[in-house]
Amino acid sequence: MSQQKAIGVDLGATKIALALVHGDGHAELARQIPTPAGADNATAAIAQQINQILSQAGGAVAGVGIGSPGLVDSREGIVRRAVNLKWLEVHLARDVRAGLSTPLPVAVENDANIAAVGESYFGSAAGCGDVLFLGLGSGLGAGVVSGGHLITGAHMGAADLGHVSLDLNGRLCVCGTRGCAETLLSGPGLLRAAAELRQARQTPTTLPMDQTWTTTHVIAAARTGDALACAAIAMLTRDLGHLMGISAAVMDPEIIVIGGGLGVAAADLLIPPAQAEMERYLPRMLRGRIRVSVSTLASPAVAAACLILPRN
Repeated sequence: MSQQKAIGVDLGATKIALALVHGDGHAELARQIPTPAGADNATAAIAQQINQILSQAGGAVAGVGIGSPGLVDSREGIVRRAVNLKWLEVHLARDVRAGLSTPLPVAVENDANIAAVGESYFGSAAGCGDVLFLGLGSGLGAGVVSGGHLITGAHMGAADLGHVSLDLNGRLCVCGTRGCAETLLSGPGLLRAAAELRQARQTPTTLPMDQTWTTTHVIAAARTGDALACAAIAMLTRDLGHLMGISAAVMDPEIIVIGGGLGVAAADLLIPPAQAEMERYLPRMLRGRIRVSVSTLASPAVAAACLILPRN
C-alpha cells in the first residue's frame, strides 16, 4: 500500500473542497470555501488553501490534483469553456503552481473524469480496470477508465455523454443541440419531466400544485408511490438505461457507477429499472455481465488526489 500523500482539490461553481489524501484513500485536513468570482481570485484562493494544508501535512506531499468543470486540457493544465465558472480559458495548473509556497506538481482534469478514476481507486469500482462513471446532478458528467487508464480522447472530449443527443427533436440544450442526454438525465431534466406531466394534468399526484417542486419533492413522492412522480422517474430511467446500454456496448465496462447529487439521492429508484432497460440495448454476449452500482467515494477531493497517487 502506497504511503504517498497528495492534496486533492474539487473546484465547483459555488464551492471549493480540499483535502490531504493518503495512499489508502484516507483523507484529513479537509476544508471547504466558497468559490470566489473571477479566475485570478479563485486560483489565488486555491493556492492559499493548499499552502495551509502543506503547513500541517507533517511530511512530504507528492503533488496536487485538481478536478474542474469545463473542457480540460490535462496535458497543459488548461481549463476551457467552464460555463458555470464563467471561464473562457484559464491556465489553472500554472497559476496555482505559481502561488504555492513549496514547488509541487499540479495536475488538472475534468471533474467527471477524475470521478471515474476515484471510483476505480477507492469507490464502488475499486480494483476494476474498466469503469464507466455517470454523474447525474445539475447536469450529466461522465468518465471512462479502460484497462486501468483514464480515456480522454484526441480532443480531450471523450465521454462527453451529456451532449450526446437522444432525441434530435427534443429539448434545446445550452450547447445548441436538441435532445442532449443532459436535458433528460439531470435534476433539471427530472423537474422538466414532472412539470410537463403537471401541465398535462392527466396524471394524479399528491404533490402540492401551488408550490415550486424540487428534486427532493419528486424523489420523496416517488417513494410513496405518487403516480406523477413515479412517471417522471420512469421517463428518466428509460433514457438512462438507453444511454448506459449504448455506452456499455462501446466500452464493455466491468461496472457502471452512478453518482452525482441526483444519482446518489435517488439510486434506489433509478438503478434497478435503468439496469433492466440497459440490458435491452446490449449485445447478447454482454447481457447480465455488467454491474451497476451507486457511487461510494467519500469526497470529490479524494478523487482529485488520484491524479497524483499511484494506483495500488
